[in-house]
Parts: sequence; structure tokens; C-alpha cells
Amino acid sequence: MDKQEEKKARQKIKDIKEGFDSGMIDEKLRLGDADYYDKVTLNYPFGIRLAYRKKDQNDYELLQSSRSVPADYTLDIATAEIESLLKPLTENIIKLEPGDESRCEELEYISAMDSIPEFNLFSLGSFCELGFRVPRLLKHYCDTHGMLASGYDVLELNIIAGRHVGYDVHRYDFDECEEDLRIDADLVVSYHMLEHVTDPLQAVIKIHDAMKPGAFFHVEIPVEGPGMPNIRYSHMYAFHPRDMEKMLTLAGFRALSCFEPMNQRFGAYVERYLVQKIENGRTLVRSTPNIDHYRTWEMNWRT
Repeated sequence: MDKQEEKKARQKIKDIKEGFDSGMIDEKLRLGDADYYDKVTLNYPFGIRLAYRKKDQNDYELLQSSRSVPADYTLDIATAEIESLLKPLTENIIKLEPGDESRCEELEYISAMDSIPEFNLFSLGSFCELGFRVPRLLKHYCDTHGMLASGYDVLELNIIAGRHVGYDVHRYDFDECEEDLRIDADLVVSYHMLEHVTDPLQAVIKIHDAMKPGAFFHVEIPVEGPGMPNIRYSHMYAFHPRDMEKMLTLAGFRALSCFEPMNQRFGAYVERYLVQKIENGRTLVRSTPNIDHYRTWEMNWRT
């Protein structure tokens, strides 16, 4: 790690520690404060949806980063070895969590199905996780399947920690989708990332266009709508049943499978899809937001 990244990591951990000490982070996490967000109206082809948009990226980054750093952090941030400072962010990459185990098992099961011959997990050479937070899946697919692994996340502290343990990870803000993006991987996954985005359809379209033809996308989201998102967990968008399926189709993906298990941790349903990017799935998608963040989607299909 170079000196600049080490300095950034120390400062961000210091900001988080001060947030815990002042009580600000605890209040945000425990209650969820709507004053930190603007309400947004999205006029999608399949209906109107209400969402939140964060007012301040620094507040949002502080809140989200605090989920990886314990409140009782006792090390001297200024003088401790960087290995010790980043330990809470890097020590949990060895063993998959139950949710990740079920997602990996599902892909192995689909790979063995005669009815979906397009997908062969064991022939894929590269893997990319969007919103990886902790690079445990990057390690799993690299070690277990011999894949080249990469990832994207919006939080700079996650990027620094991921690079520190040797992974090819980069920062990307799927809430804005302003920068160029290229995802050169055979298998792309996104688990519980898109509910943290104000306009998931914009993000899904960006992901589709950044992927190479023939690549697969495995995505999981919680189903919370109708209603406003659960800002206690910094959710910006509340998915209605099958919203994700419609977004994937509008973006141009071809659906291969859908699974709807119960999320035992949160007591809510989740939806999981495996789709594939195909040539000429979509010809044009255009969004026109006005000053009130009102976004209208216009779709032109190839017949």
C-alpha cells in the first residue's frame, strides 16, 4: 500500500471513530433519518416508484463504511500498523457467509441443469462482483474455480482494504453512472447492491452496456415495496415484486432463471436472477430528469 492510500485509510477510520464517539452514526443506523435524503419520483415503463436520493456523499460514505468498522475500535489510529487498522475489514474473507454459500450453490446447480445449457460455471474464466464490500467472493472464485477476479464498490475504504489483500478492485458509483465502465468478466454478480441506488434501472442499463456479449449476470435484491425504502439500512429504492425482472428485460438481458427465497435475516423475500447479455437486446434507452429529479424512461425496441 502506498503512503497516500494509507493516509486516506487512517483518516476515514478516524472519521468513523469520531462518528461513533459523537453518537451521530449510531443514531443514523438505529433510526434512519429521512432528513439526509431527498424524495425522488421515478416514472418507469412498468409504473411510478418513489425513492430516496442521498444529499451528501460524505455522510452516506461515513454511514456505510461504519458497518465494517467496530464501534469499540481501541487502536491508536495515528500510530498503529496499517495491517492492524484494516484487520476488521480484511479478516472475514476466508469463509463464505451462509447467503453467499446459497448463491454459489445455486450457480453450481444451474450449471448442472440440462435445461440451461448456455451456462457452464466451470468453463468461465473471469469473475467480477459489483458492490463487493468484503472481497470474500473474489477469493472464493479465484481459489475454487481458478477465475481472474475483480470488483467494484462505491466506498473508498473498501477499495483500499481490497487492494491491500491483493485484489483487483476499483471505485464506481452506480448511483450516478457518469464515468465510463467496462466489465470484462464472464460472470458478473451483484448481491444487495442495487437497493442502495436511487435509480436501479439506470444502473442495470449501465451494467449491461459495460459487459461483454455472452457474459452472465447473477443479481439478488430484497423485495420491500410498495412503499418507501428502508432507510435504516440506507436503502434508496424499494423493489416491488418482479421490478428487477422488468429492469433486466428493459436493459436487454435474456433471462435464464429466477429464484425467490425467504431472507431469514431480514424476514423479507429476495429475488435472484441469472441473465445473459446478448447482442442487440436493446437499441436505445434515454432518461430525462428535471430539476425535481423526475426521470422518464423511453424505450425503443428492435423488432
